[in-house]
Amino acid sequence: MVLILVVAARILFSFSPGYMDDLKWELTGKKGTAAEYASYLNACPQGKHAPEAKSRIFSLLHNESIYAAALKSGNEDSLKRFLDEYPGHVKQDEAKKVLKGMSEGEDIIDLLNERKIDVKTEGSGIQNVSISIRRLVPYPVTVLIPVGTFFVSSISSVQNMVTTAKSRVFLGSDEWTEGLLDAACANRPRDIPGQENRFSVQRFPEKAELTRLMPVLESANVTYAVRQAVVWIVTDNADYDELGILVSRSQYQGFGGSREINEFETASALKILDKAGINIKKKRVWKNRATIIKGLADPELKKWLESR
Repeated sequence: MVLILVVAARILFSFSPGYMDDLKWELTGKKGTAAEYASYLNACPQGKHAPEAKSRIFSLLHNESIYAAALKSGNEDSLKRFLDEYPGHVKQDEAKKVLKGMSEGEDIIDLLNERKIDVKTEGSGIQNVSISIRRLVPYPVTVLIPVGTFFVSSISSVQNMVTTAKSRVFLGSDEWTEGLLDAACANRPRDIPGQENRFSVQRFPEKAELTRLMPVLESANVTYAVRQAVVWIVTDNADYDELGILVSRSQYQGFGGSREINEFETASALKILDKAGINIKKKRVWKNRATIIKGLADPELKKWLESR
């Protein structure tokens, strides 16, 4: 009988508020995260360990070494776990920004300004810019190079270049990553960039026409000759004859070659500009409209240009 009473007392004690409070606190301490201590407070707001739980939460949310450890691991999972386990941490906003940069990417200009990457560039003809990028931070970085990013030549006699397609470069290590960017030259009469030429990276000038043009050009999915015609009409106000400077020739030809921007490419460029809300009738090439229409073999494009 006495044994039964002792067992019953122990069972009752195990379900007492004080015992449950201690048990919850013991389990909380095993993980020791801010989220776990917050969970304890939700379950036992008046518990005897509540003051210590609040103190530990405050201490953990101001402990920057916890964030540094998550960052050093260099992967998305560690940052996601950090945000889950330490909600409200003093580095929470920074962690979210880094995580977003890993998954979605950050603009190359922003990354350069924040000294998170290093960039080397060199000329690669009239259609491309050669670029090498490495990260300067201990975690992966995804670099976004938008359409319209300007590469300004260090030599005034050499063409500046503007990207005509969006690029995405993932930097998973500290090594240099190399690539070629699709680009068009923005200064028709200047020299074509070569490997000896270097560029600085800038956002494209805040000109209304370029601002409207670049999203339309990005989605147009057209040939390089059309993209180059579009850029030259905006940056150089080139007419039809001046667009003819773009030629293709074999490696054995020293001069001459075949014209690349013909009637079809010019009319296609005008249609893109018109779609972007740019007044094509104010461009010098509009004076060549009759010549372009006469040489057009595409009936739909010809009909469109005649209707303008």
